[in-house]
Amino acid sequence: MNRSSFGSACLLCLVLLVGCNQTIKTDSSVEIRAANTREHASWERVDFQVGGLDTWVAPEATVACSDILSARRSDDGFGHPTVILRFDQDASSRMDELSVARMSHPVVIVLDGRVIAAPIIMERISDTLVVNFGKTPGARATADRLVDAVAEESKNTDSEQVATRPSDESTD
Repeated sequence: MNRSSFGSACLLCLVLLVGCNQTIKTDSSVEIRAANTREHASWERVDFQVGGLDTWVAPEATVACSDILSARRSDDGFGHPTVILRFDQDASSRMDELSVARMSHPVVIVLDGRVIAAPIIMERISDTLVVNFGKTPGARATADRLVDAVAEESKNTDSEQVATRPSDESTD
């Protein structure tokens, strides 16, 4: 990903966080699913708001933890925690299709059955998604938990996933 695309990806994925206490049924510890701020008949309404609006989540995941090649925690230019997710070839293709079909709509990042982020798709995404957790309380810890979940999956499957976090372990 070139520097310009990376910067754009960071901007498009600013996360709008409002606490989510509800759990949803998942098949993987980490999933990315289509979402919307308008009701969908077969989609589940979750206790998570995007821009002050209720959120509905697709019943099927587009990407599961096993599709993620790497998760790296970093900080943006303002010191806010980000997680850079890089996908395998099949997941990259699915993310590309999803981003084209769902432009200007959110996708949700689900961790252990809870929605932790809902970036709004503003440009085509394929092999890399940058999720910015902003300055909300607990943002750094949530970003670290996401990276740790990807690392745990790689231990359990002997895959070539890589998960890294910065060496500073400051907490929010």
